[in-house]
Amino acid sequence: DIASGAIAVELLRPVSVLRQRVLIEFGRVLPRLAVCITVGTVVARLTGGPIPSGTAALLSIPSLVLAVACNIVAQHAFAAGSFWLRESRAMWFLYQKFVFMLGGMLIPLEVFPSWLRSIAVATPFPSMAYTPARLASGHFEPGLLGLQVFWLAVLGVIAAFVFSRGERRLQVVGG
Repeated sequence: DIASGAIAVELLRPVSVLRQRVLIEFGRVLPRLAVCITVGTVVARLTGGPIPSGTAALLSIPSLVLAVACNIVAQHAFAAGSFWLRESRAMWFLYQKFVFMLGGMLIPLEVFPSWLRSIAVATPFPSMAYTPARLASGHFEPGLLGLQVFWLAVLGVIAAFVFSRGERRLQVVGG
């Protein structure tokens, strides 16, 4: 929408384009997330047996919501690069790979060499994939929720900064 200029219409509204887009996307995801949680819980119980820790499993639900929020906000921060780059598919490709690899989606962070694990843990990507899975697998680590809230705030500030700069650039250049 940024590269095509369609976002210019959204800029005419008296609300934050970033906030509006993040909330709309979050609203679209929540029903699908509820279905995934339900189906995933049933399949896990049937194939893996009882839940290792009920408390940790309960923590995984707000963790999933925070993970989705972190992911959506981070996507918008990366997408804001389109204000400067006409072609943003390469940025989207890199973002996905960061979530897959550094987020612990494909390989658990414990399997990483220590130097790579240190790098991965210092990024927001584990908050999007690894944290909910770790809690759902029975590891009671409530501090991970605090880390997710921290990364959500940091990503929100970054996305707001990049979007505000990009919006100004779009208005100066003329769409």
